[in-house]
Amino acid sequence: MAHLHELSLNKTQIADAGLLHLVGLTNLRRFVLGSNALTHQGLVHLKGLTQLQRLSLDNTQVQDGGLIHLQPLMHLQNLTLTGTPFSAAGLGHPKTDGAFTRA
Repeated sequence: MAHLHELSLNKTQIADAGLLHLVGLTNLRRFVLGSNALTHQGLVHLKGLTQLQRLSLDNTQVQDGGLIHLQPLMHLQNLTLTGTPFSAAGLGHPKTDGAFTRA
């Protein structure tokens, strides 16, 4: 599975700890994790997915503090957070240096 480019785990009941088992998927370009029991704490396990371009976290419990874990994802072009407790204030998190913009 190391060559996998796209993975959808939408509505699979994966939680933060489950993301730890996916850290070896370093070639992922698109990752859909919507409608799961994920929080901002689980995002730390995604920081090694450096080829990631699209990430969907719709309908999860990801909050503002999680964005700092996405900072190493230099190729990330599309991040969706629909239905999360994420706020506009999270875009201006001082540790992200304004690297994220709201679409």
